[in-house]
Amino acid sequence: MSKLVYLAEIEAYDPAISAVRTLRFASSGWAGTGAPGFFDGRIMGVPVLSRTAFAPGTTSGRIAQGIGALNLANPDGALDALADYGFDDRRLVMRVGEERTPYADMAILLTGTVEQASFTDAQVTLRLRDRLWTLDKPMVSAKYLGTNSGATGVEGTADTIKGQTKPRIFGRVINMAPKQVNVPAQIWQVSDGPVAAITAYEGGTAIATGAPYADLAALQATAPAAGQMRAWLGGGLFRLGSSPTFAITADVDEGALAADRTAAQVLSRLAAGPGGLLTDDIDAADVAALDAANAAQVGIWTPGDGPTLAAMEAIANSVGAWVGFDRLGKLRMRRLERPDGAPVVTFRMLRRGEVANATTADIIRLERVPLADQGRGVPTWQTTLRYARNWTPQRRNELTGAVTDARAAYLAEEWRSAVAKDEAVKVKHLGASDLTFDSLLISEADAEAEAARRQAMTSVRRDRLRLGTVLTSAQLAAVDLGSIVSVQVPRYGYAAGRLMVVIGLTMGVDGLDRPDFVTLDLWG
Repeated sequence: MSKLVYLAEIEAYDPAISAVRTLRFASSGWAGTGAPGFFDGRIMGVPVLSRTAFAPGTTSGRIAQGIGALNLANPDGALDALADYGFDDRRLVMRVGEERTPYADMAILLTGTVEQASFTDAQVTLRLRDRLWTLDKPMVSAKYLGTNSGATGVEGTADTIKGQTKPRIFGRVINMAPKQVNVPAQIWQVSDGPVAAITAYEGGTAIATGAPYADLAALQATAPAAGQMRAWLGGGLFRLGSSPTFAITADVDEGALAADRTAAQVLSRLAAGPGGLLTDDIDAADVAALDAANAAQVGIWTPGDGPTLAAMEAIANSVGAWVGFDRLGKLRMRRLERPDGAPVVTFRMLRRGEVANATTADIIRLERVPLADQGRGVPTWQTTLRYARNWTPQRRNELTGAVTDARAAYLAEEWRSAVAKDEAVKVKHLGASDLTFDSLLISEADAEAEAARRQAMTSVRRDRLRLGTVLTSAQLAAVDLGSIVSVQVPRYGYAAGRLMVVIGLTMGVDGLDRPDFVTLDLWG
């Protein structure tokens, strides 16, 4: 295999021309077939590119995708002018290939952005970020203006909710606490945006619902009958016909149909709405596949400025999935499953003189390590999945006398629990795990199905491997988070090959001066 060349294309605003230009750098000067321009050989080493589907070493929890920095040699000061360039939030693409590989066939390692540039006498350092950070911003930025005048307006007043963040709902939520946006007119808001249905409650008792309003003007012009509520769904608002004595809560559906309130659909709307992604930024095949894997209703509500990424993580974790960007900059969403199917690469320890091919790679390092999950990967005998979150738990004295004891008991609890168990696991594993997960699933049947799926998947031996290897540029393009690979060694029962899922990968350094070295975190 010939020497690998790393390319970086960086968009930056150049004040000298009052426009964005593309800067091109390489690990050695390069102008191969089809190159859009000359790539200046100033890349010093290769930045650490590290991505994980979940938190490192786990199969659930927060996403962690760190990248690192790109160092450019600048002993001659030729790059000093970059100090005036605008790099922040500009696009960066890194590619890799053999020296004679045409530009169009170079494998894309990363599509991300630059945070900022820093300088020393000898180099320029560009701090890099995965596109994931673009989702780590508030779900809602709109705040109430405090501009009401008496019974007119839905922005509150200076001495009530002015400056507070507006609420937002995606999917289905149960018993949330709406904002009172106009006290004299008894107008309340459940979400800063359109919703499909609102059922309002006073002290846990459903309020009779009248005909919906056509628009905001109609809502402000006409009060409902006493004891009734009417909604303008287009603005996530409703109005009461009389002042309440007890607290007002509401069940809300966002998304016209149950099929619009699945994890995949809610993730897509979160990404395209507050996340600011374009439709082409989201992998449509993943959306369809996740819908096919789990079509259950989910929902989330934020009363303030909770981050979009945290909401997406909570939705994805509800169905055992991860969400993040691939090396092409596409948003991916995949459920963690027992590995199955044809592997994209088979890893084995090659004999002396044996050469890797398109579907085989050499194992340079291999460690079997514990998971960082709850239970450390010990087989699970019981899985509890909490579901049907009650966003506003209420005590008996906060409810009307019409509320039954059964509903009062329901409203007192924040969560319901679905349990799946296999007592036989404890025969072999005295320290078998008992795991509990929170989800934003709504129905008992859906929660029970997901709990049973997770229990079946983790009640048997599952291994985590750290595997060090060197991949060709074509293999680098094929191996990504969620890929299925095979590990074939005469150890651990892997002689015939064991299928594994890639849950993490790091490339760029290995301590042995091998910039083409890749460490894979595998589960299966």
